[in-house]
Amino acid sequence: MKQWLSVYLLLAVLTGCAGNPVFRPQTPQAGNTMLYLYRPEASTPGVAKPLRLSYPEVFIDDRSVGVIPYNRYLPLEMKPGKHEIRVTGLTAQARDWEVRDIRRVVNVPAGQASFLRLGVEYNLQKMNLMQPRSQYHILLTPVREEDAIYEIRHIAPLK
Repeated sequence: MKQWLSVYLLLAVLTGCAGNPVFRPQTPQAGNTMLYLYRPEASTPGVAKPLRLSYPEVFIDDRSVGVIPYNRYLPLEMKPGKHEIRVTGLTAQARDWEVRDIRRVVNVPAGQASFLRLGVEYNLQKMNLMQPRSQYHILLTPVREEDAIYEIRHIAPLK
């Protein structure tokens, strides 16, 4: 009986340690920088999450860097400077993403990681029982590293 209790306690400790991951940005090659594009889990209460099975394709300077599914992130190594980001559903790789394109120009400085959050939430103020379609808040926003590391640590990378 004591052996089973010891095994159970050991598993509980190990599981508890694994539940608090730490995220650390990757070190890019010399002369490059890192951009993390992440799509965290929606904060909507309950089981239903907005566009959970839908995802857009991401382009940086008109070059595809992949899709960004729900609760995932893309670590992107690139040259420092200004880059145009486009999030679109108008490609064969995108899946059921009917949201209009989002475009943003970002300036990624050398020597530090940059973070962009693709936030997808239900717009509960515009939704009611008589409305046939869901309404969303979808924003592509820069996030300070101090804040992003807490959001991104529970998200799985794509690459």
